[in-house]
Amino acid sequence: METLKSRIPEHLVQTVKSSSSVDDLLSSSSSLLRFLVGLPQFHQAVSELADPDLGCCGKSQESSLDLKRSGNLCFRSRSFDDALRFYSKALRVARDNTLLASLFLNRANALHNLGLLEESLRDCHRALRIDPCYAKAWFRRGKLNTLLGNYKDAFRDITVSMSLDSSSAGKKQLQNELLAIPDFQNKQTSENTLCFAAADLPNVQSEVKLRCVSTKEKGRGMVSESDIEQASVIHVEEPFCVVISKSCRETHCHFCLNELPPDSVPCPSCSVPVYCSESCQIQSGGMLSTNEMDKNSIFHNLPDDIVDHIKGVTSAVRYYSETECLQEHQHECRGANWPAVLPSDAVLAGRVIMKLINQGETAMDLSNLHDKLDLSHSYSKMSPESKLELHLLSIVLIWCLNKSCCPDLSVCEASVSQTIILLSQIKVNSMAIVRMKSSGDSFKCIPAGNVSAKEPIQSLEQIRVGQALYKIGSLFNHSCKPNIHLYFLSRGLVMRTTEFVPVGCPLELSYGPEVGKWDCKDRIRFLEEEYFFNCRCRGCSQMNISDLVINGYCCVNTSCTGVVLDSSVAACESEKLNHFLAAAKSLDHHCLIRVGQALYKIGSLFNHSCKPNIHLYFLSRGLVMRTTEFVPVGCPLELSYGPEVGKWDCKDRIRFLEEEYFFNCRCRGCSQMNISDLVINGYCCVNTSCTGVVLDSSVAACESEKLNHFLAAAKSLDHHCLVSEKVYAGVSEVASSLLIKPSGSLHIKADKCLKCGSRCEVENSHVEVNKAWNHLRRVEELMNSGRANISVLSDCLRSIAVLRTFLHMYNKDIADAEDKVAQACYLAAEMKGAREHCEASIKILKRLYGDEHVVIGNELVKLASIQLASGDSSGAWETTKRLSQIFSKYYGSHAETLFSYLSCLKLEAAKAVNL
Repeated sequence: METLKSRIPEHLVQTVKSSSSVDDLLSSSSSLLRFLVGLPQFHQAVSELADPDLGCCGKSQESSLDLKRSGNLCFRSRSFDDALRFYSKALRVARDNTLLASLFLNRANALHNLGLLEESLRDCHRALRIDPCYAKAWFRRGKLNTLLGNYKDAFRDITVSMSLDSSSAGKKQLQNELLAIPDFQNKQTSENTLCFAAADLPNVQSEVKLRCVSTKEKGRGMVSESDIEQASVIHVEEPFCVVISKSCRETHCHFCLNELPPDSVPCPSCSVPVYCSESCQIQSGGMLSTNEMDKNSIFHNLPDDIVDHIKGVTSAVRYYSETECLQEHQHECRGANWPAVLPSDAVLAGRVIMKLINQGETAMDLSNLHDKLDLSHSYSKMSPESKLELHLLSIVLIWCLNKSCCPDLSVCEASVSQTIILLSQIKVNSMAIVRMKSSGDSFKCIPAGNVSAKEPIQSLEQIRVGQALYKIGSLFNHSCKPNIHLYFLSRGLVMRTTEFVPVGCPLELSYGPEVGKWDCKDRIRFLEEEYFFNCRCRGCSQMNISDLVINGYCCVNTSCTGVVLDSSVAACESEKLNHFLAAAKSLDHHCLIRVGQALYKIGSLFNHSCKPNIHLYFLSRGLVMRTTEFVPVGCPLELSYGPEVGKWDCKDRIRFLEEEYFFNCRCRGCSQMNISDLVINGYCCVNTSCTGVVLDSSVAACESEKLNHFLAAAKSLDHHCLVSEKVYAGVSEVASSLLIKPSGSLHIKADKCLKCGSRCEVENSHVEVNKAWNHLRRVEELMNSGRANISVLSDCLRSIAVLRTFLHMYNKDIADAEDKVAQACYLAAEMKGAREHCEASIKILKRLYGDEHVVIGNELVKLASIQLASGDSSGAWETTKRLSQIFSKYYGSHAETLFSYLSCLKLEAAKAVNL
């Protein structure tokens, strides 16, 4: 792509880059398309991408045979894991049915030797559907069924194998096998060995009513038409289109996006996708390989029950209707390189285009594509370089679709311009489908009182497995203090409220940044850069202790709890506070109040809030949304587009939303005071007895704007707009000076304690903090290499002391450092220290996020594993109950489906307290 870009004349580059609006697209697209069509290098590049004969993604009999030979060598040397890997690779590129059947049986043998009996049985099943006369496969299946206790099926399997074996020696051996099977008449038969991936989405409660509204500040968004209780499922949705992340192509199913089992199923037509089951393979557009056994006269003389058994094994178990078979991969399934090479956004766009064409929903010049999707975009706000890349990528994509799978698709300025709009829609509307993964390959419950020095603390990691468009899900706006939480069940999106949402309240989720996670300036920057809007949610427009202290420094007065901000944080907090005060006269209560990629038509209607009141997740391809708090009638239903109060500070949330979603966030997280926004990056006061926070200039500016906006609005606001008692108490602890109403505009000063006014040298503090963190990172490298010891632990404690000397006590850096020290203690078998430091980290995070945020639930998993390992059974039980409550709020009954370790953790904790 860069080579093509370098060939474009400068005047044409400038023409494309200066296309300021959608109205200019036809002209700029036509000019660039006309030039590229006459460029030999362009035709060479797209031929390499679109011509299946030049591709490396097709089937290859020679490669398959080579891989099979390598697998056989590993099998003979008893390297069964390597044999399994080679056989699976060979299956992906094998074309001939005879070879496929042989490979499935070879892999079944490897799986059998690895103790994976159910998986081995499924591979035998696959071999027999291809070749019902495969005597060795029937024999292997019989052996497996015997081991699994399915004696009736085992007897029938070996009987079929005997009918196919012509040698007397073979028949005698099989007869002995039959005699070795226990009394099969009184035993069970095997269930069907076909594996079907299914994850039913939950139902939205009948009383939950949502409405799409349009506001000046945020455009379209979702609100509640009735009060919604906390933890309510408010929205579920299957994706309009989805694509797997490139990093997960070898580890996750290309349809449902769940982890691949050892007996993965290849695509029958190309070598790219792999699936967890025949169900996903068929629904994605593949076909199930079967042979008609009726043509095999060898079976005609067998007893009826044996014939029925053969038919049951070799026939497809489930048939899918045309509506169930999405065929989303079919147009890519010709061996061309472009689906494997182009960016995920472009592959997702190709799936959207082909889906609408196959449904007859769009013209071949795509002229009505924008109207059919009805999704927002921010093309005009994108950078000139991004506009050039979108033009070039759109032309390449349309050309590849035309040459590889859809010759009727028109390659013209209309189709190119519509594809540019589509890509810009995907940029701001698609959702990252994620999975929560525990540390290590799988969560292992450690019996109470036992711990290995090499085992890490159990913790959670978010893995991006795909990207999807949810049409309705994309309508939920962002808030850095969201009131909804989203998660995924397979491909399905689920949203839940995380707090009570009153009627008419916006339902907002986080697009990534949250109060408590980043400070305000970083949230604002991220949202501006990624979503092209200036966040003014409740997390970015109100004073949050998190934004003041998350990166704050401590006061030089050792008795002062105040926070000292650096210049960037101080500037952001000042801007936030001043904006809030100035706008208060005209604001109503509504204004004060982010593994695959898919489009959900209705899901895309939900607006963002940094304090969302709904949470989404996915069940298979389906989108589910739940309320995370009570939502009163008429209240907007909003989710977070990524930024949330407690995750980032206000300025970073606002910047992120402006850059990625092209709006200036004014949600309840960006319009109200949050302690998280004050302390998340704050410094401590020099007065050691002062609890005040010191902000840098950018945070101070952001918080100033927010507070001024808030104060100016006070005369016309009802009680929903006022600072809550909880927030007031938090801000009073670290920034009491902000609660004194000024006579004019308020400017938060950087480098000064916001409680006692003491001056702090933030730049000097910043240098010392960086030194401590550099040391902590070196210590972390030692821990990761398994060289943790008491000396390493002492070094960690010294670094923590430095951080606590300069950073505010609620600064998120201290929480991160305490978490690392807990890990070091755990590895050094210092359980008491591990628990204390883990609890210290959680204590800070509670001030940033709140007591019941999902982040606290994730941290409690670590604490419970420490308590179990140290023999504190009652503590582990109480912690497990608490984290279960939190996960129930965000995921409802799907919590144990999404987090498989949860039931294991509950069981171990219950056993430890003899429940």
